[in-house]
Amino acid sequence: MYGSLNGVLGLLNEDFIDLAAESQQVIRGLRFTPGAALGTCRTKLKKAQDVERVLAVFKEHNIRFISISVMPTLWKLWLRSAS
Repeated sequence: MYGSLNGVLGLLNEDFIDLAAESQQVIRGLRFTPGAALGTCRTKLKKAQDVERVLAVFKEHNIRFISISVMPTLWKLWLRSAS
């Protein structure tokens, strides 16, 4: 299980932390405050190449399930991956 440091920027730059190496206590805490632990950003996926880049990173790291709290970003990824 990976955490993307600084949200979408972490996805674009493949800047991950392996959360499987963390204690169960840390994992439980992430359910409530993931942005405080991993960082956030205001970067939007405005360009098609950014969406393609994120999907390529998912494929490269065999990431099949995601949790993104920003609906427009999730929608763009879903639309592109469905085609």
